[in-house]
Amino acid sequence: MKRFLLAIVASIALVSCSERDASDIVVFFTQSADTVNVGAKVDFLVQAFTIHEKITKVSFASFDETFGFTDLGFIEPDAASWQDHFYYEAPSLAADTAKVRIKFIVDDNLGHSVTEEARLVVISKDRPLEDHSGLTVHSASYGSDDGFCLKTRQIISSLTADDSEKDILLADDGSVSTATDVVFSLVPSFNYPEATRKSVENTFNALNKTISLSALKVDDVFLVGRKDLETGAMTPWGVFKVMAVYEEGGGVRLVLNYKFI
Repeated sequence: MKRFLLAIVASIALVSCSERDASDIVVFFTQSADTVNVGAKVDFLVQAFTIHEKITKVSFASFDETFGFTDLGFIEPDAASWQDHFYYEAPSLAADTAKVRIKFIVDDNLGHSVTEEARLVVISKDRPLEDHSGLTVHSASYGSDDGFCLKTRQIISSLTADDSEKDILLADDGSVSTATDVVFSLVPSFNYPEATRKSVENTFNALNKTISLSALKVDDVFLVGRKDLETGAMTPWGVFKVMAVYEEGGGVRLVLNYKFI
């Protein structure tokens, strides 16, 4: 009986000690995958609780050997408990297989802070790039969308789009240029049908770049990116002269296939 009572007292003491040492903030998370390919999105469901008045800030960050520490933003829940999804897109890293640490930093109104860390393995091995077809751009005189934004992968109008979106602009003579920091490399010999991440990367890095290309022809291939950051390959399968009809002006219609890393 004495041993039984001692065990009860010991367990109560342990519980009491655990309660006294409990953190002021508790953070939980689940992730949709532990290993992903470059470009894949991982869904983190993050939950946070404080024993005080409210959570004031939840910050997100990542760390890997290619880019180092990366600030991924923050939110301000202003509540004692918080739950939401955080989506992380796996970056292209230097190693074929690399580890990424995703950090969730939670602060409350009394200055307490807790950091939880998720681990992710990113596979960057070479792979064929997905082909997208039917991107149609008209030159400005035609009165239609005359440009393309690499970030959103949408056609845009040079008259209404923000300057930061004017990555590719089509002129009436069929040449292309840019209003951003995008650069081009015309590579007629590039194997577009079998393009991979590494073939685009290696070719783009080895060539001279320019901020414009002369009038494109069907089956020309050009690589496009920002300075030394490769983005992808494009090839016209249709270049059409458009005659002026009624109120619509003439110009050029360019139909592109494209592959992006």
